[in-house]
Amino acid sequence: MQIKSIVPGFVGEVVGIDLQEEVTETDLTAIKKEINQLGVLIFHDQNITDEQQITFSRRLGELETPGSKSNITKPGERRLALPDIGDVSNLDKDGNLFGKNARRRLYNLANQLWHSDSSFRKIPA
Repeated sequence: MQIKSIVPGFVGEVVGIDLQEEVTETDLTAIKKEINQLGVLIFHDQNITDEQQITFSRRLGELETPGSKSNITKPGERRLALPDIGDVSNLDKDGNLFGKNARRRLYNLANQLWHSDSSFRKIPA
């Protein structure tokens, strides 16, 4: 595995790793170090399941479950089955585009701007 700097001090690209497989402790340590240094890591072409995404993410730290503190989507209105994955799409639970005045569409407009979710929390997102 290698981590290449794309934007110095900000973005790195992780190559030579398959997240379908269990990540070694050595690689995990390097990934954590670079996340702390850069903030953004790109893992291209990872064909992983939602469960594999959650497993990998949990190894990086405790997850902030969507809806537990600030999400406006009610559990019965979720499009995604697993509660540990947040949905920042413009689709409703049936896969249809939100209407122009849909509450969640309006709420999610802020996602179009650069921001850092929950950076003020003990466990940032």
